[in-house]
Amino acid sequence: MKPHKHAEVIKAWADGAEIQWRSGELSEWFGVLEPCWNPRYQYRVKPKPDVVRYVAYVPRSGFASLEEVKNNCYHFCVYIKATTNGETGKVTVEVAS
Repeated sequence: MKPHKHAEVIKAWADGAEIQWRSGELSEWFGVLEPCWNPRYQYRVKPKPDVVRYVAYVPRSGFASLEEVKNNCYHFCVYIKATTNGETGKVTVEVAS
């Protein structure tokens, strides 16, 4: 017996995953609470969003307080953008401007 066209997504939905659908003519995905599993539609598990954090790296030490760092940081800070991919967990780091 051939598995249902949407079998993997149906199983994920049964386990509590959020599901999105779209018609072949549309590029946008839409959330759905109770999918009808129409064979003409595409379904997917809603992707987890990326998490983005910015960090200011101070390449010199010796400040007496955090306040002193904050007051002087703009002179010699390097700003770093770290992005964690919501699906894979992979972290990418780049210098932010």
